[in-house]
Amino acid sequence: MTITRKPLGANLFADSLVCLDASTGQRKWHYQLVHHGLWDYDMPGPPSLVRIKVDGKRIDAVVQLTKQGFAFVFDRVTGSRFGRLKSARYQRRCARRKGMADTAVSSEASATDSARRFIR
Repeated sequence: MTITRKPLGANLFADSLVCLDASTGQRKWHYQLVHHGLWDYDMPGPPSLVRIKVDGKRIDAVVQLTKQGFAFVFDRVTGSRFGRLKSARYQRRCARRKGMADTAVSSEASATDSARRFIR
């Protein structure tokens, strides 16, 4: 028999990022990242305070990572959420077959098969 219980209240701050005024304790803003925590989508760690550049302007921001690999980025002061940010440019690196797996011939063959599309 499965017993389900409806949560009490609106769960407004469950799985949320909440900004408080440190001097008064008053809530400045909040954002609920998960509205129904049924599938274990809670945040894996604390948010990071960062400084980003948007349209040439430096902005103090807060970034919250999720278990699904999403990064929610907010203005620390206003709580406004940034949409798609341009990622930093990076150099694509390719794998080399030599020395990929030295543990056993079968391991090397398996690793080579798995990585075939990345090998030049």
